[in-house]
Amino acid sequence: MPITKAFRKAVRHMLWFGLDGGSQLNVPVGRCLTGSFNLINNFTLFLEQCPVILLTLRL
Repeated sequence: MPITKAFRKAVRHMLWFGLDGGSQLNVPVGRCLTGSFNLINNFTLFLEQCPVILLTLRL
């Protein structure tokens, strides 16, 4: 699952832009494993075609 670390890093980075008008995270086609995260105000999670996001509590 090659985009796992990038996905987690991107979500954390995007949180800083919520107060400045918002942000959009584009998730490419593929599979990634991540822990839980909050979708906050002014945050768009844009899923390209059919990505698979697997959530776990073990990270």
